[in-house]
Amino acid sequence: MGKQLTFDEIKVGDEMTPFARRFMQENVNIVMAIVGSVPNWHVDPSQASAVSDWKMKPDHTALPGVMTEMGVSEFVINWLGDHKPWFLGGRMDVRLIAPVQIHVHGGGDVIYTGKVAEKKVEGDKKIVVCQVKGEQEGIQVMDGVAQVAF
Repeated sequence: MGKQLTFDEIKVGDEMTPFARRFMQENVNIVMAIVGSVPNWHVDPSQASAVSDWKMKPDHTALPGVMTEMGVSEFVINWLGDHKPWFLGGRMDVRLIAPVQIHVHGGGDVIYTGKVAEKKVEGDKKIVVCQVKGEQEGIQVMDGVAQVAF
């Protein structure tokens, strides 16, 4: 991680450092085995193309939404250069818009971007609220809000 940002350094309107996350099918398989929900469109490309309202690419599955959301945590921590503000008061409210398509051998990338929308003080906490989004190959797959506390 780079320099650790402080509350005072962050300004409303600041662009967050973009973050690229590659998700691999092997990791999806592990998560789905733990959940106990296999086979399904997260692990089986034939089911992904059969059940999705979206045009799924051949040999692709759909990333579980919780994994798309996990990328938001990585994105925010990477931008801040520190995990403490996320752990002290991190929260997110995201909306999944489209499936992240994962090639069974090559994985799939999500690019997370965001902008500082608000700074405020609540009691003894200094809060930064950011608008965030995720895209895959130019298609927006999620948007929402992420908050940290200093």
